[in-house]
Amino acid sequence: MIDTHCHIDGKEFDEDRAKLIERAKNIGITKLIIPAIEPNRFEKLWQVVNSDDMIYCGFGVHPHNASEYNEDVEKLIIDKLNEKKVVAVGEIGLDYYYDFAPKDIQKQVFRRQLEIAKQYDKPVIVHNRETDNDILEIIKSVQSENSQNDLKGVLHCFSSDLEVLKQALDLGFLVSFTGNVTFKKSTLDEIVKYVPNDKIMIETDSPYITPVPYRGKRNEPSYVKYVAEKIAEIKNESIENIINYTTENAMKLFKLSLILIITSILNLGLNSNELFAQIKVQNQKATVNQTIEIEETEEDDEYIEEEDENPYKKNLGVGFFVGPNTIVVTEFYRVGEGPNGGDEFDRTYEGFAFFGGSLQYSPLDYLILETSYYASKNINPTIGFESVRKPDYYNGLEVTSLWIANPSKRINFFGGIGGTFLMNNLNGVSSTAVGMNFSIGFMGNIKFEGVGLLNLVAQWRLNPQFGRQDISVLDPNRKINSEDPAEKYKTIDIQATQFFSMPRFSLVWYPEF
Repeated sequence: MIDTHCHIDGKEFDEDRAKLIERAKNIGITKLIIPAIEPNRFEKLWQVVNSDDMIYCGFGVHPHNASEYNEDVEKLIIDKLNEKKVVAVGEIGLDYYYDFAPKDIQKQVFRRQLEIAKQYDKPVIVHNRETDNDILEIIKSVQSENSQNDLKGVLHCFSSDLEVLKQALDLGFLVSFTGNVTFKKSTLDEIVKYVPNDKIMIETDSPYITPVPYRGKRNEPSYVKYVAEKIAEIKNESIENIINYTTENAMKLFKLSLILIITSILNLGLNSNELFAQIKVQNQKATVNQTIEIEETEEDDEYIEEEDENPYKKNLGVGFFVGPNTIVVTEFYRVGEGPNGGDEFDRTYEGFAFFGGSLQYSPLDYLILETSYYASKNINPTIGFESVRKPDYYNGLEVTSLWIANPSKRINFFGGIGGTFLMNNLNGVSSTAVGMNFSIGFMGNIKFEGVGLLNLVAQWRLNPQFGRQDISVLDPNRKINSEDPAEKYKTIDIQATQFFSMPRFSLVWYPEF
């Protein structure tokens, strides 16, 4: 077997890389291909490639890192294409699920690397996530350009629909499958059945997309046998045939030496029949020994991929905020006693500032639990009574849940709902009340590697009050003949309810623990 796509140069394998390579050899894997991801890992990738004769690689820049592509990086990629152990340009492509790099830059870098691959007659290893139309359009465009070489390659970890598959096959591309085909909720059976035997390959994408029965754990090349086994089951063929097809296809695409592969098998001390028998025995052992584990991990069959871990994951954060406060106060008088002779009167106070602080905790990527406290002062609570009415003070303690629609993006959009405990002092009379708060807004994530995450947040928060509270107001209809302005008007006790509209601008810091 050949694992045509594994990232064993990653830090996840630093402690036991030699052992996992040995495990791969023992199960009958003869070659490993490591696609490059980002320029700052090129040197380490090359060290890993040269650590064992069975390891080959691709050189290229992943779409997540497209913004790091420049002339120096391109020169390094081209220089490496002359090395015998560099068998492809990759991992390259497009990824619109995340926004680590702008789409236009991703397209430019993808196209340029396709052109290099075509010029130097190297296959490409293509990453495609939520970009089917653009991926195919760019490949078709480069494929149609005049050149003595045809563009060839593989759409790795294929998970698109049948129409995309047909177009990829028409372009002469292969597709490869990984642990996603083993998932209980996989929808790829019909796709796998449709792929011709001369266009299919297997991979692990280690350490991601771990197949059953090891779902939820770190993936590694030795698990590629479970992918081959599942494809054999779907296609209703023997595992021997699937291994033969996929190995031959990988050898042809990446121009691997058949002699070296045969030598690797012989070094294991196995003939082909013994190899297949060993795989079957080990599969049977896994079935017996890990029945409980299979039952546990298959309960949740969402697409498990380490890249799916939120790059802007939030844990415990602290923040402060400011904004302008607009308050609508509805005052309830006895009949005929309101400022306009009515029993209900609305006052609106606009534009006075509030400020506060918050503690935030995110137990889930899409949920933030926030406790916040704010304070504001209305120095002009009743127009026309400035000299006799005391300022109003507003304080609120909020407990809010913020629900994020797109937690893995650089810009997150969210809505929130929670409760508010109001502690007010209106014209010298203290009172409390409860209410709710509703939010809508967005936050920008700025990540500082090894330090933490800074959130820039803009939101509109509404705080309606429940019920009424007792307050003391000046009665404009009941004047007292006095030279003292403070005694010019009588005060009366009434009830009121309040509604706060609070655009809020926040900075929140999530340190990295």
